[in-house]
Amino acid sequence: MKFIQLALLSILMVSCYQTKQGNLDVLNTIKLKDSKGNTVKLRPGTMVAKLKLKSKRKFQLVVPELNKKFKFKVPRGIKLPRTYGELKLSSRELKQPIDVDLFADRRTLESETYTVVERCSDTRTTRVCRNVRTPARRECRNYPDGSRRCRTYPPRNRRVCRNETRTVWGDRTVTYRDVTRENIFTADIYSPGTNDLIGKFDSTQVSRDRVTVSNGFCRIDRGRFPRLVETRRTTRTQ
Repeated sequence: MKFIQLALLSILMVSCYQTKQGNLDVLNTIKLKDSKGNTVKLRPGTMVAKLKLKSKRKFQLVVPELNKKFKFKVPRGIKLPRTYGELKLSSRELKQPIDVDLFADRRTLESETYTVVERCSDTRTTRVCRNVRTPARRECRNYPDGSRRCRTYPPRNRRVCRNETRTVWGDRTVTYRDVTRENIFTADIYSPGTNDLIGKFDSTQVSRDRVTVSNGFCRIDRGRFPRLVETRRTTRTQ
């Protein structure tokens, strides 16, 4: 029973845990307190960072380049935005010498439809026949009475048919729409009690897809790929 409770607790902890990977742009020097209470200065520049939303009331900024972790606390009754929402937190609330504005959103942007001409292919099957010619042949046999008799067989033709397939190419019109999906998560960092922006964390993820709206009929180029017709060839067999 205790094992089951521990397993459920671990699942709940994982489900509540989110890591936002992105870039931290330091515009002016940012001062933060690390886990030991020491003040660390972040110099202007861009660095890779992670924002870990560890629970509803706590998150952590990880800067691998500096090998530092900075903890932030959220007052009771305030929920961190994970997918949608905005939250402004003061230095007093965070227990850090900065103010933070968290913003999360999801957006889907669709372009106007547009049509292009693309190559297409189709497989065609037809029955192709040919004449196979067997040449004349002479056959001789020796008999018990010592005689030898020969016989000549005339040439003959026979018709052989089979199905043949091949790929033919053409053009078709295809209508598309471009879809852009944005998963936005940002954290604007301000000097305490001011509107002076001194840094910005951005983990926005953007994906772009081309969605097919409709496909036209594949029109085979008859000039380059004429229709398959029955052909006749004469083949000699020995």
